[in-house]
Amino acid sequence: MKNLRVPRIQGASNLNNQDLREHLLAEGAQGELLHQPWDAFRRPEGEVAVRFSLAYDLGSIFALYRIREPELRAVHRELMAPVYEDSCVELFISDPENKRYVNLEFNAVGACLGGIGAGRGDRAWLPLSYLEKLKIWSSYQEGLAHGIGFLGTWELMVRIPLAASGLLGGVRDLAGLCLQGNLYKCGDKLRLPHYLAWREIDLPSPDFHQNRFFGPIEFMR
Repeated sequence: MKNLRVPRIQGASNLNNQDLREHLLAEGAQGELLHQPWDAFRRPEGEVAVRFSLAYDLGSIFALYRIREPELRAVHRELMAPVYEDSCVELFISDPENKRYVNLEFNAVGACLGGIGAGRGDRAWLPLSYLEKLKIWSSYQEGLAHGIGFLGTWELMVRIPLAASGLLGGVRDLAGLCLQGNLYKCGDKLRLPHYLAWREIDLPSPDFHQNRFFGPIEFMR
């Protein structure tokens, strides 16, 4: 897929988790993480699979990830913990000029890490007050509350108030914007680490902080 055309779902912020999930599956922009950029970490086709759905309303992005993998790691439970060591899905998205980008990373229990800046070596952590505004639902976390463990698949859904992140200046509505971004799956400390991406990354070793490989994400009016 060369670009994403993200539709608006009116009133998405007011939907409960079940209804929001259904709307994202029925109306959202759909995609898959088909690229495994690094041969040393390549898993057999179909062993790890990630589908995603994206939509927006006003200044917020809504993302649903559906993951299949043979192993789940969910050690970290706090905000700003190194969740990329666990079973982790990520969204990186830049301003229209692709000069700065936000990275948001989530493990299977909804712990989150986030930063903003021009590159790996030029970043600031997003404040906890911002991360606390994210609304995150995890099927695995919900299952644990009912005594159900990992069964080979999990889902994560998140509401991201992007306009409040400081990335877009005074923009309050994403309608009509064409940003740049990439979506990822990783797990640095899994027994068999893997790295999946929506857009291909042409580098010799794993590094998701490469906005030159981002692809267009257009927010439809």
